[in-house]
Amino acid sequence: LGVYDWHFTERFRYRVYAQFPLPFNTKGARPDYVAAYDEILLRFGPHSGTSTIDQNRTYGAFGWKLSPEFNLEVGYLHQYFPRPNGYVGEHNNAFQLSVASTAPLRKLFGR
Repeated sequence: LGVYDWHFTERFRYRVYAQFPLPFNTKGARPDYVAAYDEILLRFGPHSGTSTIDQNRTYGAFGWKLSPEFNLEVGYLHQYFPRPNGYVGEHNNAFQLSVASTAPLRKLFGR
């Protein structure tokens, strides 16, 4: 076993998420709603460095209600990481596919 160089930081995460129903009849392949969120991760404490912002994620998607307990979302995610030099940041762009469930776990696993 080797020696590990551990990096410890404290972060605060805040996310605002919203769903907006679409006004037209959603029979067929049309989406049922539009979803959006913004999530920011802030550094704090003695290990925070020079930048307060650790990450910022912005997301927009179309969503389908597959059942009362399951949703499918297809969307775009932009992720920004500021760098310690304060001038150049990393921008990531991603296609995101997600399935969300509000069903109790006992119902999902048959117990």
